[in-house]
Amino acid sequence: METFMERLRGAALVCAAAFCWSLGGLFVRLIGDHLDGWTIAFWRSAFMVLAVGGWLFGTNGVKVLAVYRAMGWAGIASGLLLAGSFVMFILALTRTNVANAVVLQSAAPLASAVLGRVILGESLSPPTLVAIVTAVAGVALMFASAVGGGDLVGNMLALGVAILFGANIVVVRAARGIDLVPATVLAGFFALMSTLPLAKLTAPSAFDFVLLAAMGCLQLGLGLFLFMRGAPQLTSAQVGLLCRRSGGALCASRPLGTQPAPQQTPSRHGVRRKAPLSFQGTLADPRHALPRAQAPSTSSSVSIGLRRVALREPLSSMPFGCHRSA
Repeated sequence: METFMERLRGAALVCAAAFCWSLGGLFVRLIGDHLDGWTIAFWRSAFMVLAVGGWLFGTNGVKVLAVYRAMGWAGIASGLLLAGSFVMFILALTRTNVANAVVLQSAAPLASAVLGRVILGESLSPPTLVAIVTAVAGVALMFASAVGGGDLVGNMLALGVAILFGANIVVVRAARGIDLVPATVLAGFFALMSTLPLAKLTAPSAFDFVLLAAMGCLQLGLGLFLFMRGAPQLTSAQVGLLCRRSGGALCASRPLGTQPAPQQTPSRHGVRRKAPLSFQGTLADPRHALPRAQAPSTSSSVSIGLRRVALREPLSSMPFGCHRSA
């Protein structure tokens, strides 16, 4: 029977893991259209394997193979479920906006609670039931509004992530007492094998390479390490709800990928005109940022999406460092 302090520690670790995972949407939008979803998933998994696998080898040395064998069936099952969620998560983010993906993944508490009840016999308290019903209502609302809007495939992938992740929570709970951190390395290998045929293995740019390394080592690797340490101390429903609430906090104020009101853009002749600009165009790619103020200077041009706009501000003073077009 877990003590209160153990549960509190487990909740803190799961919340920290969820925060790491919530950065995934930001990284994908920063990369933008330079890489497709299969390529992003491949490189993210590769860096995660290097980070977590290197840590396991450094802490266990020649006994590292025994650590993998000690996981048994639980490690293989967790690795397969995690690998599926790795790939589907990235593919979902490249096919729908982050707001849809976050809301649809709120089905994870439902999946984990139902499976935990059926397989592990875990009871559900009234507050947990209310929270699950609220999450399911949000899923139904978002899914209904997206049908016919071009986001159906992305939403189905995001829903699949929730189901796979909920099932993995139950596996981790069932195998409490077994260190399943090595299962994340297995998951990385499974994800690498599944994405290799469709990934583009050409070397990414230096900017994208740094983002991919951060995704694999911090956003995915560190998040999984914290999750595997904290999840066994909580019930399946509690883990799912904590991941949902903490993971969605980053996107709550302005979900990436949403469309704000039209912006006023300066033209070469001083005429101000409205141009539709997606949120992705201003934050997703640092090289496609708008100037903060107008000042007399040599005219330059910058590409915003597919639109070429004349600017009257030095490119060096733009936020994020804007990209001069040829």
